[in-house]
Formats: sequence, structure tokens, C-alpha cells
Amino acid sequence: MRARKHTLTQAYVEDLLRRTTIKAWCTTHGKEPAPPRLHPAILRTIREWFDLVDDDGSGTLEHHELMAALQAARIPADARSIHEMIRLMDANRDGRIGWGEFEGYMMQEFAAGKHLLSGEYMLPSGTALPFGAMISKLKRSQILGDVMAGGEART
Repeated sequence: MRARKHTLTQAYVEDLLRRTTIKAWCTTHGKEPAPPRLHPAILRTIREWFDLVDDDGSGTLEHHELMAALQAARIPADARSIHEMIRLMDANRDGRIGWGEFEGYMMQEFAAGKHLLSGEYMLPSGTALPFGAMISKLKRSQILGDVMAGGEART
């Protein structure tokens, strides 16, 4: 048991040294270190949210999809709020949010200490995005829409 504790301590020190070295190199070269990867449970949750909002399955979130998702979840939002979301997350400036852009934005926000899934995530404008509650509401909305359409979407 004692040898295992030493191994964990050594691994911790090696990781700390690696991160410190990377941070020092980035600072010296005027670069920003990459944020840490998201925990798999968090990644699954935000992926589920992304896929629910991506109504057409294109792999991108567009203005009309974001607006429809917020309205379905009964979250007050206007065109300005949607433009703000796109501006914050759309790294390549094509007017859509791809999965990589969305994941990268979320990694940056978690690295900045924001807890996106516990409670409400606030956009800089003050618009609240309760991701967890939105997933439940969007799922219910999709199921209801499927039932109303005669269950054709179910396989």
C-alpha cells in the first residue's frame, strides 16, 4: 500500500511539473494554454444538449435552432440573446456554432471556474441558460411532438 501512495504522489508531482512547464512556455511565448478536457459526464450532458438543439442534424447550431430551443424550454430570449450566444461561441465566424466550437467554449468556461450545469449559466448580457432543465424540457417537447405526429419519428 505504501508503494502505491508513493506512485500517486510521484504522478501528481510529475503532472504538476508538466502543467507548470507548459504554462511557463505559453506565458513566455505570448500564448494561451489549452483548457483542461471536460469530465466525461459533463461532456455527455453538453453533447446531449447540443444534439437536442441541433434540430436538423447538421452538426451545427443556427440562429433559428437556438431560438426554438430556448422557446421550447420557456426561456425568455430575443434575437439579441441568440446573436450574443453565436458571437461568443462561433470561433470561425460562419454564423453557426459547430460541435468543436461549442465544446471549446465550454472547456474555456469551466477552466474559468464557471459551473455550467449546476444551476443557471449566465451569458454576459444576463440571459440565463439552465442547461439541465433545458435538456428535460427539450426531451419532453420532442416526445410530445412525436406523439402528436403519430409516432412516425420513433423507430
